[in-house]
Amino acid sequence: MSTDLYCPDVDRYCIAVDSGQTVREVLDAFETDSDSSAAFTEVLECFPQSESALYLVPLLHRIHVDDFEPRGDDLPSVGRYAERGSRLYELEKLGIITDVRTEWTETSSGAYLSDGRALTTLHVPKTVIPVEVRYRFPDRWDSYSHSYASHWEVTDQLDPVPAGWYLIGETGDYTAKTVGVAYLGDSFGMSDDFMCHVAEVEGFTASRCEAQCDACETRWFAESGSWRFQPEYGFDADPWNFDDAAGFETDNRVSCPQCGTGRVGFMVI
Repeated sequence: MSTDLYCPDVDRYCIAVDSGQTVREVLDAFETDSDSSAAFTEVLECFPQSESALYLVPLLHRIHVDDFEPRGDDLPSVGRYAERGSRLYELEKLGIITDVRTEWTETSSGAYLSDGRALTTLHVPKTVIPVEVRYRFPDRWDSYSHSYASHWEVTDQLDPVPAGWYLIGETGDYTAKTVGVAYLGDSFGMSDDFMCHVAEVEGFTASRCEAQCDACETRWFAESGSWRFQPEYGFDADPWNFDDAAGFETDNRVSCPQCGTGRVGFMVI
């Protein structure tokens, strides 16, 4: 694991590790098939042009161009311009996904994070094939044809989205940005202690910040996003507030409040 995961960015108003990197560690830890993960990601991010539509066809359904006639409604199609949250709602409404549940959510203030983050699990009960269809409309519309295309064709067939459980990782305090998707397996099942396993992924919790001077070797710690650093057990030193720190430079360290000559470095765990 990269040591960058533990080394926070430090400046006068920030002491935080990259939230996206901590989420990526979880996705990598639980992913069982990268191709399945990529297939579901493509459905989340594929927004066809205005003259096209994206259909989700059951695996055993024989794909025929006539099935995509605009007047038909046998096959589910997803909207063109939905953002990620709306796309999940749409997929759930169509029965493509079920059991959507936010497993973990927190803002950047609750830990030493650059941004908020969230983990969402969901289930795809049946394998589906995403099919993109392009429609062409007549040059002159009348009252009978204005809502119907004169021609349509299958322009793309994406990789099948296998049945099973998926984990979506996101960052953002106000607007969610997808970090990635991990396929958890067909019979993974979601247990109540799933997040206990997530919390055990090294580097994810980011709830404790340790500090140490390179000269006097005094050590302090702070927890749960606090900027109040207490001396570690066995060190005869005063507590101090990060707000009062000085000596901000480009090395992500500050001047030591104890000896005044050393540089204090930080590690988030």
